[in-house]
Amino acid sequence: MVKAAPKERAAKALDRMEDKAPPKERARFFHDLSPIRSNIHMKAPRKDANDERWLTLLFRMTLNGNLIRSAPASVQAAFTGVQDHDEDYVGIKQAIEHVNVDIHETDATKVALKLHDVTIENLEVKEIKSGKNDYAIVLTFQVDHLADPDLWRFMRTHYGYDVFLVFDSAQASLLDLVDAEPKKKDADDQPPLPMAAATGKEAAAGPDA
Repeated sequence: MVKAAPKERAAKALDRMEDKAPPKERARFFHDLSPIRSNIHMKAPRKDANDERWLTLLFRMTLNGNLIRSAPASVQAAFTGVQDHDEDYVGIKQAIEHVNVDIHETDATKVALKLHDVTIENLEVKEIKSGKNDYAIVLTFQVDHLADPDLWRFMRTHYGYDVFLVFDSAQASLLDLVDAEPKKKDADDQPPLPMAAATGKEAAAGPDA
């Protein structure tokens, strides 16, 4: 019996691996739209196993027709659940990998901060109430990023405020996660509170605190 050549065996092994792990679904996450207004917060910084400090950035944007049409199908379905099916919030069972995000201070300024090749996760669509008792459907999500000096300087002066985002998702792919259960509204329940910001002390501490 003639044995297959090493290259042939390697090719067959690669084929078997691809069969077990098919390519991830491509995603377009608000790709190349005009700057989108979003509130920005952050969690307290944390260190990883390599003693590198990371920040978790939290975003909240109001969904409208143009944004919905440019969102992945999972975001569109979550929006329908909240708008049409009386669900308090819908968690999305997918993360979106390999997205570049440009953050602008206003919709007319140049880029103030660039986030390269990040993963957008913990996506939820929910209904919130403003101070004037007006309701809006919003998308919330988070991004983890190394706490480099540029990011620290930006967040110390902008967290808790509105910024404007431009997404480049040309290389993005969807990562399937565990199903998130939708929650029905209760007449006595208040809408979920907006995402909590870090305290002033945490924000001002800097990357070496």
